[in-house]
Amino acid sequence: MPIYPGCQLAQLPHCPCYCYPPPVADLKLAPEALATLEKLYATDPEAADVVDEWLDALEADPGQARVRRRHLRPPGLWYILFRLTAKDDWMILWEFDGEVVVIRYLGPNVL
Repeated sequence: MPIYPGCQLAQLPHCPCYCYPPPVADLKLAPEALATLEKLYATDPEAADVVDEWLDALEADPGQARVRRRHLRPPGLWYILFRLTAKDDWMILWEFDGEVVVIRYLGPNVL
């Protein structure tokens, strides 16, 4: 299996190649994450656009460094921390399910 460019774990022997996706992935939101995004669009569309920019970046290339800087446990969960508004820090918790990027959590930073 190929190792994709931008993979930060390519040097780790315990991390199998299947966790390195090709650019442009399918994106699926868990029901709770989808509900959070829908609520955000209803209450604060500008903040929802910030989330969408991160989701678009993740969908465009889940191997890029800016969406794979933080890893909870190899080869499982990744997270993205970002400033949603002037006072709110949010996170996206995601993982691969086959070749699909699945958003497991979307909301305020809990770490």
